[in-house]
Amino acid sequence: MIPPFALQILYKLAGVALVLLALYSGYSHIKSIGYAEAEAKYTLVIKNYEDNLNKKINAIEVVSMALAEESKASSEQLATGINTLISNTRGKTLTVVKNGECLPSETFSKTFREINVRTNQTMKETSK
Repeated sequence: MIPPFALQILYKLAGVALVLLALYSGYSHIKSIGYAEAEAKYTLVIKNYEDNLNKKINAIEVVSMALAEESKASSEQLATGINTLISNTRGKTLTVVKNGECLPSETFSKTFREINVRTNQTMKETSK
């Protein structure tokens, strides 16, 4: 048989243990509610950030595709113009000897100037 003073101590210890268990259970419940609310809140915040980021990425992709197409068209136009100029000079003399000096021919000089003018125009157009 257990002495009566020991029973009182056991009852008090059991009561303290029950109170501590109730407090811990309440704390855990409140903590899990807080975590769930924070998770829901920040999941929405992160989703909004991702949506904004995706919109910006898509806008950049659209602009870069437009620039690539424009650059390709400009390069093709420049190449066509230069090819035309080169085909006009093909088979013609590039230099003329006058008074013992080797000078560029008129055709070469004219074509060279046209290539420079065309290149400068293209550079101005693409830098706008």
